[in-house]
Amino acid sequence: MSDNEIYDVVQIGYGSVGQTMAALLGRTGHRVAVFERRCSHYLGRESCIDTALYGAVHDSASVPAYFGWEAAGIIRYHDHVEVRLRSARIDERGGVVRGEVARTVRTRYLIGADGAASLVRDHIGAGLLLIEFHDGAHTFECKLAERWRDGRIFLIGDAAHILPPAVERRTTQGVRDAQALAWRLDLALRGFGGSALLDSYESERVPHVRALIDRKANGMGYNSFDVDVIVIGTDPPGLTAAAEIASSGARVRILEQRPLDPASALPEWAGKHGVDIRFGREVVGVDDNGVRVTVTSKDPQGRSYLTTARRYVAQP
Repeated sequence: MSDNEIYDVVQIGYGSVGQTMAALLGRTGHRVAVFERRCSHYLGRESCIDTALYGAVHDSASVPAYFGWEAAGIIRYHDHVEVRLRSARIDERGGVVRGEVARTVRTRYLIGADGAASLVRDHIGAGLLLIEFHDGAHTFECKLAERWRDGRIFLIGDAAHILPPAVERRTTQGVRDAQALAWRLDLALRGFGGSALLDSYESERVPHVRALIDRKANGMGYNSFDVDVIVIGTDPPGLTAAAEIASSGARVRILEQRPLDPASALPEWAGKHGVDIRFGREVVGVDDNGVRVTVTSKDPQGRSYLTTARRYVAQP
């Protein structure tokens, strides 16, 4: 296909999740192209599954895979997306060597399957929400993209969610992303469903991934909440409230916008008895549905965090 024509779907990235997505789209007969900066499909720890996926895509004439290319820029129009690509390769030390050859492709829909450091995710301005849980002395971080869809652009796999080794079935979640998105794109390209159908991809998948994280926390001895109570602020009323709540055995997290001041004295119980204080956390949103409270906060670097609790206490 000439670069002047429009693909139905262009996908950036060709790991296991990307291969799954390409294989599923290949069955539909739509015009699909995949671009990957590696120079072959080899993943470094190739498995029978990877080989089977590659074979399924390779056998589909409608899904050509182009190796040695990475996305350099994305421009959105009302009826298509333009992707600017440049030549690239991975050297023997794992670094990216960028070339000077460029090409541009157009597509009705764009999929970012380009991993944890997703350029596609960066382009749509979807920051990462950090969800933390603890196992004794260890803290685990899970990261969810703030948005998985922006118009004609979608995220799947590690571009949408980054899960630590402590969370089982990480790759399975990416495969489920691909399954959930493939049939929706197929219908949309055939003129069925509309925007609401495509929106439902994110509304279906995010709760599933979050439930997996909650189940992992539950297996470590936690319930489905990060903490029992969130206290906003370390002014005297907030510290008093935290102390009273913690004395009953509840797990308390204090979110304080101000950075930690070494010269400021904290109560002796701070950091003990189930009280966790996070400094430099500006609360930017509170969602209380009567059963679960979800508090969104940001640190000075602009990183976003989600914390769930049974209830929260705000400063007067």
